[in-house]
Amino acid sequence: RNPSSMYCWLLCMAKTLEAELVRTSYMMKQGVFGCDGWDVLADYEFKVGYGITVIPMGNVTSAQASWGSVMNGVPFLKAWDKVIEIGQYWQFSWTVKVDPDTAFVPKRLLPHLQNWPASVPCWIRNWDQSFGLLGPIEIFSALAIKEYGERKDECIGNYVAKSGEDGFMGVCMGDTLQVKAVQDLGLLDNTGVAEHCYWANGMAAMHPYKAPGPLGQCLDALMR
Repeated sequence: RNPSSMYCWLLCMAKTLEAELVRTSYMMKQGVFGCDGWDVLADYEFKVGYGITVIPMGNVTSAQASWGSVMNGVPFLKAWDKVIEIGQYWQFSWTVKVDPDTAFVPKRLLPHLQNWPASVPCWIRNWDQSFGLLGPIEIFSALAIKEYGERKDECIGNYVAKSGEDGFMGVCMGDTLQVKAVQDLGLLDNTGVAEHCYWANGMAAMHPYKAPGPLGQCLDALMR
């Protein structure tokens, strides 16, 4: 495997604005579509572009959480199961999960990849608080995902139903499975401030941009 190769995937809801966000990234050939390999998972099939297959997962709705996000641990547990079942991730060194409202330019991730060990199970801490993982972009070596697939039952309990998916994966990888973590606080801007896209200072992903116009504008700025 090329040590800088990336397999990227996302999960979205087809009958919401998320579908338009996915189409925006597709038209600009960025987001997951700029990676070496990719998959689009959704609750239901929808049209992205010519020849694009969307993998239907069924209902992925999640309850609101007290911390302002959603308790989406269970839907993403199913999504990770599907990613592992498909198996495409194993062809590439890195597995990158991206949210639909994240402006992500894969080529901007390449300088970061050079500092990370693809040859061992590892995951990237993109947050310096709590469980260390923010969901807009989550990065794991293929070996880490393989280990997760083999040992995920050690992580599953009552906690997953009441957690966000990033909290679940952060605790699972870091605390339960004791997978090596590498901290990189310079790859994600999670403020949603449009002006930041124009002076991203090496950031590979900007979030959140919940309408196609702002998402496209941010991607355009990051591509320059």
